[in-house]
Amino acid sequence: MDDPETNQSGTPSAGEVCLMLRAHAERRWLDTEVLPVVRELETPGALPDELRGAAASYLEAMWTHAELLAHETEVSHARLKPDDGDRPQLEDSARRYHASLRHLRENLSVRVAGLLRPA
Repeated sequence: MDDPETNQSGTPSAGEVCLMLRAHAERRWLDTEVLPVVRELETPGALPDELRGAAASYLEAMWTHAELLAHETEVSHARLKPDDGDRPQLEDSARRYHASLRHLRENLSVRVAGLLRPA
């Protein structure tokens, strides 16, 4: 019987599926919970001054959870077998999706840091 982590039959391995699920969950969190608050805080006049502190506190809590999700995604990515150039299609897709997610995460990290920096 084939080892599920090294299956070459074209059937996705558990590692590939895990990475796709983790990356999707993290992406969804960033898109639905973090990014809307970032945009509101970055847009002048989008929030009354008295709500900006509460929004920043909410962003800080959402970002803390985003960092936990990012860690879990990176652990899943690290569990994939090394890139040997002969990957099943899903693994290739999982790696591209992960790279896209890391780019978004890095971009948001800079924006969040700027918004949470003490005045």
